[in-house]
Amino acid sequence: MLSYARAKKDPLPPKASRKDTHSRNWNWNFPVGVASIILGVLAMMQFRTQMSTPYLINNYSNSDTTRLIIYSETERNRLTEELDQVKTQLKEAQDLLGETGRKADQETIKLLKDEVDKANMQAGLIPVKGPGVLVKLDDSLQKPAPGEDPYFYLVHDVDIQTFVNELWAAGAEAIAVNDQRVAISTSVRCVGPTIMVNAVRLAPPYMIRAIGNPSTLETALRMQGGVLSSLAQSIAHGVRVDIQKESEMILPEFKGGSAFRYAEPVSAR
Repeated sequence: MLSYARAKKDPLPPKASRKDTHSRNWNWNFPVGVASIILGVLAMMQFRTQMSTPYLINNYSNSDTTRLIIYSETERNRLTEELDQVKTQLKEAQDLLGETGRKADQETIKLLKDEVDKANMQAGLIPVKGPGVLVKLDDSLQKPAPGEDPYFYLVHDVDIQTFVNELWAAGAEAIAVNDQRVAISTSVRCVGPTIMVNAVRLAPPYMIRAIGNPSTLETALRMQGGVLSSLAQSIAHGVRVDIQKESEMILPEFKGGSAFRYAEPVSAR
């Protein structure tokens, strides 16, 4: 009798309804799931490798070089369309995440959106602005003597790549060559007389913009034994190099192609 009376006095709390449980799970799981999809897409873009264009060597004939340029540009256009589609899907997912933010914890949503913004910047998928340095490289106005190798009178892909590497090492946070954003899959290479960045043909002068601490970046480029020293012979033959600090510059988003064929994320255990 005592047990029965106590049971009547202190009944068990009612179980949560199926509707309430589903609502709570929806409020948390859905936005977190959407954010995971967004970060997954960005990670995929970050680790994708550049399209598998045949490796170029110096002794290709003019016809071979022309075919390679056409192939690279065709692939670039196709993969740029693919990248645009991914960006559209990403934007839709971000908008959906913003809408569901009203139903979930606002602090959690803010943290997730901050992570998405960081991933966007690291992948180069959005324009950025800030202080930094501008490096201008241009071919020599001098003409090689008859029979002289014109190599030291021109700016080459290796020269641009050397500057880019030095700027990354000095702490640059974003870099662009002319209008091409340098990302994880960016290639800088020579195809015949043409320098291509992200499979886009560029012409001199080559404008390398890097966002970071202007004084630190400039010091790194001008240090003795550094990148300018490696160009000493070219500079002596008239190749023009100008380095200047900028209080603010705007770098465009990455527009190159990417092809994810072999690499895949390692599942966490």
